[in-house]
Amino acid sequence: MIVALLGPSADLERCERAADSLIAAGITIAYNWPEVVRERRNAGLTDVDLTDEERWQTQNACLVAALSCGVVWWLSSDSVGAAFEAGIAEGVGQYREMVCSGTPHAIYRPGRHFPTDAEALAWIVGSR
Repeated sequence: MIVALLGPSADLERCERAADSLIAAGITIAYNWPEVVRERRNAGLTDVDLTDEERWQTQNACLVAALSCGVVWWLSSDSVGAAFEAGIAEGVGQYREMVCSGTPHAIYRPGRHFPTDAEALAWIVGSR
């Protein structure tokens, strides 16, 4: 199983916990962006410091991940980027399962919504 993890870089710790939980369960992450963001932050860089090329590469890697996996796990929040990626994945995602945890959105409702990340993870692990 390959999972695309979508979430807010503003809440990096939450996203790292989710990524670590997937890896511990033996699940492949399509693009482990929390790891990349952590490396940048440890080097003193933020999203503002990205060059246009780095922004494009990051956006492309996230979209390719969301479109090339079997499961999309959206750590829902007020993050615009993650909501955009989740919408793209669902819009063309006839063959991928959408899983959402966290803040529900009134308009965008993926197929499966869980109030907590732990409940979403349990569903993902159990669906293998």
